[in-house]
Amino acid sequence: MSVCCARPGYRPGPGRKPLPHAATVALAMMLAGCPAETDLHVDNNNDNKVVSFANDVQPILTATCAGCHSPGGGADRFGIALQLTADVSYGLLVNQPSVLGSELTLVVPGEAASSFLLEKVSSNPPSIGDRMPRFAPALSLAQIDLIRDWIKQGARDN
Repeated sequence: MSVCCARPGYRPGPGRKPLPHAATVALAMMLAGCPAETDLHVDNNNDNKVVSFANDVQPILTATCAGCHSPGGGADRFGIALQLTADVSYGLLVNQPSVLGSELTLVVPGEAASSFLLEKVSSNPPSIGDRMPRFAPALSLAQIDLIRDWIKQGARDN
């Protein structure tokens, strides 16, 4: 992803600014003494790295989602049965319909664009409901990229 371009569907929320343009970044790098041949692209693509559900994705879910998506958590109290605790999250995500619509599949292995989980954490607002986490800061681009890459790699339980 280029530093000058936001992810598809990105809309800065309150207090967030759009990413800077490439010219601004290039000028800042020049003034900082970076060589002209410095690559202006940030490569968050983990295609060469096998993304592990247990080691890469679940820690994101535990830190940012499981507080509400756990027994007795906020989502549970509102009747949303999706639990994202380490003991059950994989089975409740992969090839499972969303409670917001059975036509929406939370994680479609190999198909990040068809996975509603990715839309919920990367779009503001998503097509249905609110961006997640709802009452916390948005996931970082690196966290979203890990989730996207895990899905693209087949959403394995590894």
